[in-house]
Amino acid sequence: MTQTDWQASSVQLAGLSKQAKAHGLLDAALAKCSQATREAFENPYGARWHPGAQLTEFGEALLTLTDPVTLENINYEMTKASFGSILRPVVQVALALTGRSPGTLFARVPTSLPQALKHVTCAWEPEGKSAGALRFTYPTAVSPYSGVAWRGVVRFLSELAGQPARVTEAIIEGNTLRLSVAW
Repeated sequence: MTQTDWQASSVQLAGLSKQAKAHGLLDAALAKCSQATREAFENPYGARWHPGAQLTEFGEALLTLTDPVTLENINYEMTKASFGSILRPVVQVALALTGRSPGTLFARVPTSLPQALKHVTCAWEPEGKSAGALRFTYPTAVSPYSGVAWRGVVRFLSELAGQPARVTEAIIEGNTLRLSVAW
């Protein structure tokens, strides 16, 4: 693994595996994956960090087995169950200090991201009081799976803020994913 490879946390792999199983998709998705990816998802806590390519391979396998809305729901459920307890205390302080807006939370994604992904960067670009864009930059080409997965994360963050937000546009260009959001 080189320094430019991105990595996914064991918590993320474990949570995604659990949610795929709950939706009856785990075994079929793993059957479509390489041996290394199967081993990572069967024992996610065997390492603290896993190659991002394994998360992408598993996510793309899921995408062949279900529709994007279900995959978004799986990622929403994974984020809520796996990272909710980590994020809630930080979110409560942020919302108390700067107001109950999804924008408050989206502005903190760049500093929270390293808990889930290494070597992926994010910038929040506000566009008025009720919209903005999250721009993710990966060291490799962005998979369509990532565009779907991040929709679930956006939904969870807006739920924490107490205001529904929606992704109005998702654009993948090479190694960049731009999610326009509004609330």
